[in-house]
Amino acid sequence: MEIFVTFLPPSPHFDHGYGIIELNDEDEERLGRMVVSAALENLVSVPSAPSQAA
Repeated sequence: MEIFVTFLPPSPHFDHGYGIIELNDEDEERLGRMVVSAALENLVSVPSAPSQAA
């Protein structure tokens, strides 16, 4: 699997502030867990819309 990565601010290791990283299966699985973990940590509850009952 290859992923496209951008760096903010641009990284001195890549001329244009972006790069392509190739992942093996173990890295891909670990990245998936990190993404899910980060998403769960940043969940924000959204209040439901008030009912329009008359």
